Amino acid sequence: MIYFLLYTVQELCHHKLCSFVMAIYFIVFFLIYFFTQFAVSGHLKIAIDFGLFICFVTSITFPILYTIPFIYRHQEQALWPFFLTKNISRTQLLIYTLLSFTIIFLTLCLLNYGIALCIIKFFTSTWVLYIWPAYISIAMQGIFFISTAFFFSLITQPSIAQLALITIYFVCYTNHEWVHILQQNEQPLTACIATLLYYCLPDLSLLDMQSEVIYQLPLSFCKITLSFIYISLFCLFFILSSLRVFNTKKL
Repeated sequence: MIYFLLYTVQELCHHKLCSFVMAIYFIVFFLIYFFTQFAVSGHLKIAIDFGLFICFVTSITFPILYTIPFIYRHQEQALWPFFLTKNISRTQLLIYTLLSFTIIFLTLCLLNYGIALCIIKFFTSTWVLYIWPAYISIAMQGIFFISTAFFFSLITQPSIAQLALITIYFVCYTNHEWVHILQQNEQPLTACIATLLYYCLPDLSLLDMQSEVIYQLPLSFCKITLSFIYISLFCLFFILSSLRVFNTKKL
């Protein structure tokens, strides 16, 4: 497991194009963050909002820029069979790779949380340790996108997989809105399809705790736990589907 983690980190560092894009991304957003804080004289709520926004965008860009190209490159260069000759089963290979990406992403989230705390402390002289639930929800969202990226990377081309991931993001985040609109349609078939999609696709808006954290509203521990279990079930579905595809895929 440790070998796969180190190997994944090494591969991501050698992926110069993605590394360049991610570096530019962080530089731009931290510059925006800095000058915004300077302009508003360290407004606490805006500082927290920007910190969460950076982590939120990372949860989407990480699977698109790193996970999908990584899997596609290993399929094109026939690197998977090399690992399978090391007495490692296909299931172990995919699980180790998935865990490696998950650990790397969670490390990025933890660094983002620490940097945000320090920057907010610098600008506002306040430690905002209470924002941790929002970062955990964003981390859970990122794990969902990573598991989804694995599935689509194994069944289609990288560009289509990236487009599918972006589509899933928009559909799942507005799931509760467009479904109600379609359910009001006079055609029974349209309303039936909308209801079916509502229960088949995850509602990622359940993980949106940004407003509660920013305005320090009370958060229900039961609601948070149920939301995480709800999203975990969809993650498990995509992981099991990926294992099914990978075990039958010709490498």
